[in-house]
Amino acid sequence: MVEYQWHIVRRGDSTKPPLWLLHGFMGDVADWTEVMEHLEGDYYCCAVDLPGHGRTVTFDHENFFAMPRVADALAEVIEGFGRPISLAGYSMGGRLALYLAVHYPKLLNGVVIESGSPGLQGEQERRQRRLHDEALAERLESEPLEQFLTWWYSQPLFTTLAADKEQLQQVIARRGRQDPKGLALSLRMMGTGVQPPLWEKLASVSCPMHLIVGENDDKFRQIARRMTEHNSRLTTTIIEGAGHNTHEERPEAFTSALRRLLRKG
Repeated sequence: MVEYQWHIVRRGDSTKPPLWLLHGFMGDVADWTEVMEHLEGDYYCCAVDLPGHGRTVTFDHENFFAMPRVADALAEVIEGFGRPISLAGYSMGGRLALYLAVHYPKLLNGVVIESGSPGLQGEQERRQRRLHDEALAERLESEPLEQFLTWWYSQPLFTTLAADKEQLQQVIARRGRQDPKGLALSLRMMGTGVQPPLWEKLASVSCPMHLIVGENDDKFRQIARRMTEHNSRLTTTIIEGAGHNTHEERPEAFTSALRRLLRKG
Protein backbone atom coordinates (compact mmCIF):
# COMPACT_ATOMS: atom_id res chain seq x y z
CA MET A 1 0.00 0.00 0.00
CA VAL A 2 1.27 3.46 -0.93
CA GLU A 3 1.40 5.70 2.15
CA TYR A 4 3.05 8.81 0.72
CA GLN A 5 3.28 10.57 -2.61
CA TRP A 6 6.30 12.74 -1.97
CA HIS A 7 6.70 16.12 -3.63
CA ILE A 8 10.43 16.73 -4.09
CA VAL A 9 11.97 19.66 -5.98
CA ARG A 10 15.40 18.89 -7.42
CA ARG A 11 17.99 21.43 -8.52
CA GLY A 12 21.45 20.87 -9.97
CA ASP A 13 23.42 18.04 -11.54
CA SER A 14 22.39 14.60 -10.25
CA THR A 15 26.03 13.46 -10.39
CA LYS A 16 26.99 16.08 -7.77
CA PRO A 17 26.99 15.26 -4.02
CA PRO A 18 23.33 15.00 -2.92
CA LEU A 19 21.93 17.46 -0.37
CA TRP A 20 18.40 17.03 0.98
CA LEU A 21 16.57 19.91 2.66
CA LEU A 22 13.70 19.64 5.18
CA HIS A 23 11.54 22.69 5.95
CA GLY A 24 9.96 23.76 9.24
CA PHE A 25 6.35 23.89 10.42
CA MET A 26 4.07 25.64 7.90
CA GLY A 27 6.88 25.67 5.32
CA ASP A 28 7.39 23.87 2.04
CA VAL A 29 9.99 23.34 -0.67
CA ALA A 30 9.78 27.02 -1.71
CA ASP A 31 11.46 27.99 1.57
CA TRP A 32 14.73 26.62 0.19
CA THR A 33 14.64 28.32 -3.24
CA GLU A 34 17.35 30.88 -2.52
CA VAL A 35 19.57 28.35 -0.72
CA MET A 36 19.33 25.94 -3.66
CA GLU A 37 20.15 28.72 -6.12
CA HIS A 38 23.39 29.30 -4.22
CA LEU A 39 24.31 25.63 -3.89
CA GLU A 40 23.08 23.91 -7.05
CA GLY A 41 26.42 24.43 -8.80
CA ASP A 42 28.14 22.17 -6.27
CA TYR A 43 25.34 19.94 -4.96
CA TYR A 44 22.36 18.01 -6.22
CA CYS A 45 19.74 19.77 -4.07
CA CYS A 46 16.49 18.01 -3.18
CA ALA A 47 13.88 19.88 -1.11
CA VAL A 48 11.04 17.77 0.30
CA ASP A 49 7.50 18.75 1.28
CA LEU A 50 6.77 17.04 4.61
CA PRO A 51 3.34 15.50 5.41
CA GLY A 52 0.65 18.11 5.95
CA HIS A 53 2.63 20.67 3.97
CA GLY A 54 2.96 21.71 0.36
CA ARG A 55 2.13 19.15 -2.31
CA THR A 56 3.11 15.91 -0.60
CA VAL A 57 0.08 13.61 -0.36
CA THR A 58 -0.35 11.37 2.69
CA PHE A 59 -2.82 8.51 2.34
CA ASP A 60 -5.26 6.72 4.58
CA HIS A 61 -4.27 7.27 8.22
CA GLU A 62 -3.22 10.09 10.55
CA ASN A 63 -0.44 7.89 12.00
CA PHE A 64 1.41 8.49 8.74
CA PHE A 65 2.08 12.01 10.09
CA ALA A 66 3.99 10.73 13.16
CA MET A 67 7.76 11.30 13.18
CA PRO A 68 8.84 7.61 13.35
CA ARG A 69 6.59 6.73 10.40
CA VAL A 70 7.68 9.76 8.36
CA ALA A 71 11.36 9.02 9.09
CA ASP A 72 11.00 5.37 8.08
CA ALA A 73 9.35 6.38 4.81
CA LEU A 74 11.96 9.04 4.01
CA ALA A 75 14.75 6.59 4.84
CA GLU A 76 13.28 4.19 2.28
CA VAL A 77 13.34 6.95 -0.36
CA ILE A 78 16.92 7.89 0.54
CA GLU A 79 18.03 4.26 0.44
CA GLY A 80 16.51 3.94 -3.02
CA PHE A 81 18.58 6.93 -4.06
CA GLY A 82 21.57 4.58 -4.04
CA ARG A 83 24.16 6.60 -2.13
CA PRO A 84 24.46 8.44 1.19
CA ILE A 85 23.22 12.01 1.29
CA SER A 86 23.90 15.16 3.27
CA LEU A 87 20.84 16.39 5.13
CA ALA A 88 19.87 19.83 6.43
CA GLY A 89 16.68 20.61 8.33
CA TYR A 90 15.12 23.70 9.88
CA SER A 91 13.12 23.64 13.14
CA MET A 92 10.59 20.80 12.68
CA GLY A 93 12.70 19.58 9.76
CA GLY A 94 15.74 19.77 12.04
CA ARG A 95 14.05 17.51 14.59
CA LEU A 96 13.27 15.04 11.80
CA ALA A 97 16.85 15.25 10.50
CA LEU A 98 18.14 14.44 13.98
CA TYR A 99 15.78 11.47 14.22
CA LEU A 100 17.14 10.18 10.91
CA ALA A 101 20.73 10.69 12.12
CA VAL A 102 19.99 8.62 15.23
CA HIS A 103 18.18 5.78 13.47
CA TYR A 104 19.66 5.75 9.94
CA PRO A 105 23.26 7.04 10.20
CA LYS A 106 24.53 4.84 7.37
CA LEU A 107 22.32 6.69 4.91
CA LEU A 108 23.87 10.04 5.79
CA ASN A 109 27.21 11.69 5.07
CA GLY A 110 26.40 14.39 7.58
CA VAL A 111 23.56 16.41 9.11
CA VAL A 112 23.12 20.16 9.64
CA ILE A 113 20.38 21.16 12.07
CA GLU A 114 19.14 24.75 11.92
CA SER A 115 17.24 25.92 15.01
CA GLY A 116 16.21 22.38 15.94
CA SER A 117 16.07 20.36 19.13
CA PRO A 118 16.09 16.75 20.38
CA GLY A 119 12.60 17.27 21.85
CA LEU A 120 11.46 17.66 25.45
CA GLN A 121 12.93 15.52 28.22
CA GLY A 122 10.28 15.45 30.96
CA GLU A 123 6.85 13.85 30.61
CA GLN A 124 5.17 16.80 32.34
CA GLU A 125 6.83 19.20 29.90
CA ARG A 126 5.78 17.04 26.96
CA ARG A 127 2.20 16.85 28.24
CA GLN A 128 2.00 20.64 28.53
CA ARG A 129 3.39 21.02 25.02
CA ARG A 130 0.80 18.58 23.65
CA LEU A 131 -1.97 20.65 25.23
CA HIS A 132 -0.42 23.81 23.79
CA ASP A 133 -0.16 22.28 20.30
CA GLU A 134 -3.73 20.97 20.49
CA ALA A 135 -4.93 24.51 21.20
CA LEU A 136 -2.96 25.74 18.17
CA ALA A 137 -4.40 22.96 16.02
CA GLU A 138 -7.93 23.96 17.04
CA ARG A 139 -7.17 27.57 16.12
CA LEU A 140 -5.94 26.47 12.70
CA GLU A 141 -9.20 24.60 12.15
CA SER A 142 -11.48 27.37 13.38
CA GLU A 143 -10.09 30.75 12.30
CA PRO A 144 -8.92 32.21 8.97
CA LEU A 145 -5.38 31.12 8.16
CA GLU A 146 -4.28 34.70 7.50
CA GLN A 147 -5.38 35.66 11.00
CA PHE A 148 -3.46 32.74 12.50
CA LEU A 149 -0.33 33.60 10.51
CA THR A 150 -0.41 37.24 11.60
CA TRP A 151 -0.54 36.11 15.22
CA TRP A 152 2.08 33.37 14.70
CA TYR A 153 4.72 35.73 13.38
CA SER A 154 4.09 38.23 16.17
CA GLN A 155 5.68 35.79 18.63
CA PRO A 156 9.07 36.77 20.13
CA LEU A 157 10.70 33.83 18.31
CA PHE A 158 10.23 35.69 15.02
CA THR A 159 11.07 39.24 16.11
CA THR A 160 14.07 39.48 13.78
CA LEU A 161 12.14 38.13 10.81
CA ALA A 162 9.19 40.45 11.48
CA ALA A 163 11.49 43.49 11.54
CA ASP A 164 11.70 43.27 7.73
CA LYS A 165 8.07 43.96 6.78
CA GLU A 166 8.50 43.09 3.11
CA GLN A 167 10.19 39.80 3.90
CA LEU A 168 7.54 38.97 6.51
CA GLN A 169 4.73 39.54 4.01
CA GLN A 170 6.46 37.25 1.51
CA VAL A 171 6.70 34.51 4.14
CA ILE A 172 3.05 34.94 5.15
CA ALA A 173 1.97 34.82 1.50
CA ARG A 174 3.75 31.47 1.05
CA ARG A 175 2.31 30.09 4.27
CA GLY A 176 -1.16 31.21 3.18
CA ARG A 177 -1.15 28.53 0.46
CA GLN A 178 -1.07 25.73 3.06
CA ASP A 179 -4.00 23.52 4.08
CA PRO A 180 -4.93 24.35 7.72
CA LYS A 181 -6.20 20.80 8.30
CA GLY A 182 -2.86 19.35 7.23
CA LEU A 183 -0.99 21.80 9.46
CA ALA A 184 -3.22 20.92 12.42
CA LEU A 185 -2.62 17.21 11.94
CA SER A 186 1.13 17.82 11.68
CA LEU A 187 1.04 19.66 15.02
CA ARG A 188 -0.87 16.84 16.70
CA MET A 189 1.23 14.00 15.31
CA MET A 190 4.71 15.47 14.78
CA GLY A 191 4.89 18.31 17.32
CA THR A 192 7.61 18.56 19.96
CA GLY A 193 5.28 17.19 22.64
CA VAL A 194 4.66 13.89 20.84
CA GLN A 195 8.01 13.23 19.18
CA PRO A 196 10.28 10.67 20.88
CA PRO A 197 12.87 12.65 22.91
CA LEU A 198 16.40 12.10 21.61
CA TRP A 199 18.58 13.70 24.28
CA GLU A 200 19.90 10.38 25.60
CA LYS A 201 20.75 9.24 22.07
CA LEU A 202 22.82 12.29 21.10
CA ALA A 203 26.09 10.80 22.31
CA SER A 204 25.65 7.78 20.03
CA VAL A 205 25.16 9.74 16.79
CA SER A 206 27.89 8.43 14.50
CA CYS A 207 27.54 10.62 11.40
CA PRO A 208 28.99 14.17 11.46
CA MET A 209 26.43 16.63 12.81
CA HIS A 210 26.51 20.42 12.99
CA LEU A 211 24.18 23.00 14.52
CA ILE A 212 23.22 26.42 13.16
CA VAL A 213 21.42 28.98 15.33
CA GLY A 214 20.69 32.68 15.12
CA GLU A 215 22.51 35.21 17.29
CA ASN A 216 19.18 36.62 18.51
CA ASP A 217 17.53 33.25 19.17
CA ASP A 218 18.34 32.86 22.87
CA LYS A 219 16.15 29.78 23.36
CA PHE A 220 17.78 27.72 20.64
CA ARG A 221 21.27 28.96 21.42
CA GLN A 222 20.76 27.45 24.88
CA ILE A 223 19.40 24.25 23.34
CA ALA A 224 22.46 24.05 21.07
CA ARG A 225 24.75 24.52 24.07
CA ARG A 226 23.00 21.67 25.92
CA MET A 227 23.25 19.45 22.85
CA THR A 228 27.02 19.94 22.68
CA GLU A 229 27.23 18.98 26.35
CA HIS A 230 25.65 15.64 25.44
CA ASN A 231 27.94 15.16 22.44
CA SER A 232 31.23 17.05 22.34
CA ARG A 233 31.68 16.19 18.64
CA LEU A 234 28.86 18.55 17.68
CA THR A 235 29.80 21.99 16.38
CA THR A 236 27.69 25.16 16.56
CA THR A 237 27.68 28.03 14.08
CA ILE A 238 25.97 31.27 15.12
CA ILE A 239 24.54 33.45 12.34
CA GLU A 240 25.00 37.10 13.30
CA GLY A 241 21.95 39.35 13.20
CA ALA A 242 19.54 36.43 12.74
CA GLY A 243 16.76 35.05 14.89
CA HIS A 244 15.09 31.65 14.63
CA ASN A 245 14.80 31.35 10.85
CA THR A 246 18.39 32.01 9.84
CA HIS A 247 18.12 30.81 6.22
CA GLU A 248 15.19 33.17 5.60
CA GLU A 249 16.63 36.17 7.46
CA ARG A 250 20.30 35.90 6.42
CA PRO A 251 20.34 33.59 3.38
CA GLU A 252 23.88 34.39 2.22
CA ALA A 253 25.38 33.94 5.69
CA PHE A 254 23.40 30.74 6.19
CA THR A 255 24.40 29.34 2.80
CA SER A 256 28.06 30.18 3.41
CA ALA A 257 27.94 28.38 6.76
CA LEU A 258 26.11 25.41 5.28
CA ARG A 259 28.62 25.07 2.46
CA ARG A 260 31.52 25.17 4.93
CA LEU A 261 29.90 22.56 7.19
CA LEU A 262 29.11 20.24 4.30
CA ARG A 263 32.74 20.35 3.22
CA LYS A 264 33.79 19.38 6.73
CA GLY A 265 31.53 16.32 6.45
